[in-house]
Amino acid sequence: MIKTLFQTTSLLTLLIFFMPASSVLSQVKEKKILSEKIDHSIQNHSQHHIPLASMNNQLNYTDALRACYRLSGPGSTGTAVLLRDKNRTGAGEKIILVTSGHVLERMTGHFATLSLRKKKEKKKRGDEGWERVNKKIRIRRIDKSLWVKHPEEDLIVMFLSDKFLDGIDFPIQTLPLSCVATKKDWIESAVEPGDLVRCIGYPHAAQVDTSPAGFPLLRVGSLASYPLIDAPKVLVDYNCFEGDSGGAIVYKQTNKQGESKIYLLGIVQGQHFIDERYKLIYQSGFIRKRLGLSITINSQLVLETIDKLYETAGKKNSLFK
Repeated sequence: MIKTLFQTTSLLTLLIFFMPASSVLSQVKEKKILSEKIDHSIQNHSQHHIPLASMNNQLNYTDALRACYRLSGPGSTGTAVLLRDKNRTGAGEKIILVTSGHVLERMTGHFATLSLRKKKEKKKRGDEGWERVNKKIRIRRIDKSLWVKHPEEDLIVMFLSDKFLDGIDFPIQTLPLSCVATKKDWIESAVEPGDLVRCIGYPHAAQVDTSPAGFPLLRVGSLASYPLIDAPKVLVDYNCFEGDSGGAIVYKQTNKQGESKIYLLGIVQGQHFIDERYKLIYQSGFIRKRLGLSITINSQLVLETIDKLYETAGKKNSLFK
């Protein structure tokens, strides 16, 4: 065996030795060109920054978490999801804020605070190199709301205005609109009751600061109700609280090749309670208990409301442009 290996090695050496110089130089040149192409590709990728969660595939739960933000104002605090979409009424892209209707409706005044996050140069323990940046967004103008609400459900969508975005000098983490599950997505993903989902929000946001940089919490729940596909509302088995309203219910599907896709299945509206009434000799009342079920608005209604937003923005003299 050693002899055979020696003969094979010697033969290879002779072949290389007697190989024409032009052939050797040609191979070296090809390798150099390939190396230059790789270096150029890496250099271009680093120069052209791609915002987090801007791709349609290979997204993970962290991408979904980073696309959720604390939304607060006088009278209300909740969660908002930011989606990115190609502008249907003009050039460029639009960023769409999605939340539960009562989160914005209960706020007084013309502005809300959206707690964004940006990378900073120096990391501190616990912040992973991120810092919170609170920005005011206009939600009303001349006593008119700058959002569109679903006609039947507690769901609101609105654009982040160009004026607001012009004042931001750092990338805003979003999810592409294609992540919002369509009816086809619900069917093809084969989700069913009992499947685990992730629930992203700010429980008791007015009292609990979830992280120094303002990241939300991600918790695990399961789809609890049936049917799912055509139901305007879906029940999710997990404890949600004040501040979770407007949060994201996310499902991740991974195929045999290890490729994954994130689906936004719905937006948290609220929670189910059970009221136990009592009556004493001199007093009566009720004790409210949490049932541990989240009322979630189906993603298909999110898409319907976004369509209505574009329709309204396309009208002459629209306030939503």
